[in-house]
Amino acid sequence: MATKYYIPFYDLDGNACQIDFGFADYIGDPIQLEGGANPLTISYNGTPDDLFQQIITSKASIVINYHEQFLNDTRDIDDKDVSVNIQYGNNLKWVGFLIADLRAETFDQTGYEVELTCGEPCSYLKGLQRDFLQETDIYGFVSLDTLIRELF
Repeated sequence: MATKYYIPFYDLDGNACQIDFGFADYIGDPIQLEGGANPLTISYNGTPDDLFQQIITSKASIVINYHEQFLNDTRDIDDKDVSVNIQYGNNLKWVGFLIADLRAETFDQTGYEVELTCGEPCSYLKGLQRDFLQETDIYGFVSLDTLIRELF
């Protein structure tokens, strides 16, 4: 997916970070969005008791200032239609998808902020109908290719 929108920002230590939103059919220069006062929060949905849990999911909450074109482009999407890549310096730190139904908009005196929620690919495995598990090898294992195809 090609980056259509991006949000550059700095963390509290002054390190450069960037959030990229990818769209499948986009061709053109990326459009810069303005992040909110606290543009990014990544949370992990696990506890120390989950050490042996197969899937510990995470999510990213991204706050942007109002941008009409972005909101129109993401209004009628499905999950996994818009990829989200979070870079810290030159390193890719988090990969996921914009969750279509989870958007909160805040109206106040300082501006119009929109909070977006993003889920990482493994979170889509929880509760998934495992029809793809029929594609096992002679030992009963699912191939990495099949698993990746299901996630993305």
